[in-house]
Amino acid sequence: MEYLVGKIVEQIENSKNDWRDGAKGNRSLSNKKGELYSKEHIKSEVVEDAIKLEKTGLIEIEWLKGFRGNDIERLKYQLEKKELLYEYYRNHIDETFVKRQDMVRKYRTYLEEVLKGIRTPWIRCYYEDLLENTDIKNPAKQLAKQEKYAPCFQGLDQLKEPIFKRIFSKYYLGDSKKFENECQNHIVSVARKYFTEVIEPEMEDYEVLSQLLIEGYSQEMMVKGPLYVCVPFADGDRVICTKDWKYGVSFNSEMLKNAKILEDQPQIKRVISIENKANFICADYEEDTIYVFSHGYFSPLERQFLCKLEKVLEKNIQNVEYHHSGDLDYGGVKIFQYIRNRIFPKLKPLWMDVETFQKYKEYGYEIEPSTMEKLEQLKETELQDLIDVMVETGIGIEQESFLV
Repeated sequence: MEYLVGKIVEQIENSKNDWRDGAKGNRSLSNKKGELYSKEHIKSEVVEDAIKLEKTGLIEIEWLKGFRGNDIERLKYQLEKKELLYEYYRNHIDETFVKRQDMVRKYRTYLEEVLKGIRTPWIRCYYEDLLENTDIKNPAKQLAKQEKYAPCFQGLDQLKEPIFKRIFSKYYLGDSKKFENECQNHIVSVARKYFTEVIEPEMEDYEVLSQLLIEGYSQEMMVKGPLYVCVPFADGDRVICTKDWKYGVSFNSEMLKNAKILEDQPQIKRVISIENKANFICADYEEDTIYVFSHGYFSPLERQFLCKLEKVLEKNIQNVEYHHSGDLDYGGVKIFQYIRNRIFPKLKPLWMDVETFQKYKEYGYEIEPSTMEKLEQLKETELQDLIDVMVETGIGIEQESFLV
C-alpha cells in the first residue's frame, strides 16, 4: 500500500493547487496514463494493495470493465481526506515528511523575519517580491537557498563603507571564501535586478559588487594633475598637491574618504576622465588639467569624491570643462552617459567622434550581434554621429588603439 499512497501524495504535492489548505474535490490515478503499473510494481501486486487500501476508506477503485478484481482503470480519492493520506504516509513511509503547505508557511515566516530587520530599499524590495510569490514548487529547497543567502543580504544592509570581499565573507559567513564560491553569483544577479545604482547591464560583476561596497581589492582612484587636498595627520592637517606627481598618483579608499578637497583650486580649467589605464598613463601632463582613470564605472567612493570635486569647482571657478575619453563602442557610450548622469552634468566627449573613428578604424573589432542590437536602439545626442557610423560599419574600437 505504501507505493500507492506515495503516488497519491506525490500527485497532490506536485499539483498546482491541490496541496493548498482548503482544496476540495475528487482526483484519480489512471492506468491509462501509466500512473499505476510499472516494471517494479507489477499489476497483480498493485491490485492486491489497492484492494487493501480501499478497505481503509482512503481510496475507491474503479475497475476496468470486464476485469473486476483483476485490472484497475483508475484509483479515485477525495482531497478532503488529504490529511489522512499524509498521516498514513508519515506512519508507514517517511516519518520526517512535512507537507508542502507547512513548508510554505515555514519559508514565508523565515522571509518575514529577515525582512523585519532590513532597511535598505532594494533588499526590502527583493524580499517583498519573494513573499508575493505564492506558487512555491519546492519550498524546502527555496528555504535552504534563502537561509544560505540571507546573511549576505543582512550584511549588505549594514555596510556603510567599502569592505574587502574576503573580510565580508569571513565576518558574515564564517568562511573567507564562501561568499565568492557559493553566494556571489546570486547576490550580483539580485543586485542587477533591484539596485538602482546597477543600471548598466554592461557592468562587470566586480563593478556591481563595488556598488554594493564589496571590494576584491582596495578602491583606488588614479589622478594626474594639480589637485589640492587637505589630509589629516596626527600633528595636524597638511595640504598636498598632486601636481608634484607628474606621472599620476593613486588615492586609496582611506584617502578618498578622508582627504578634503580645498576650495581654492587655482590651476584647474579642465577635468578629463579616461576609461583605459594605458591611455591615462600616456596622457601628457598639463598644468591646468586633472586626468582621472575611470577603469569603466566609478566605484561609490570614487563617485562621491568626484561629485565633491565638481561642486567645489562649480562654486569657485568659472567655465571649467569636463570631458570623457573612452572606447568607441557600446560600452564606451554607456560609461560616458553614466559619468555625465551621476558625476559631471556638463560632461562632453573627447576623442569620441567620427573623425577619430575613421582614423583608427583599421584597428577595430567586429561588434557581436547581441551588442549590435542594443547599439541600434541607443540614442545619445552628444555621440549620435559616432553611434550611427558604428552601426553602419559594425565596428567598435578600443581606446588603446589610439596609442598604436
